[in-house]
Amino acid sequence: MFEGDACVYAGTEVEHWRERFRIGGYIQLFLHFVAKHSPNYPKLMFDGRECLGADFERQRKQTLKKA
Repeated sequence: MFEGDACVYAGTEVEHWRERFRIGGYIQLFLHFVAKHSPNYPKLMFDGRECLGADFERQRKQTLKKA
């Protein structure tokens, strides 16, 4: 890959790694998603939260109280 290149892959299905980076600086961006055909959809669609922007810790505590 070269500067400015991007790669999209299913990380749970494809072995992946990064070689040691030998330049003074870089930026990485990770975008995670749950595919509609995955067994975790819609359960993990918002990381277990009610909606985007919801407080994860508050949601987790409420879920634990119900259990």
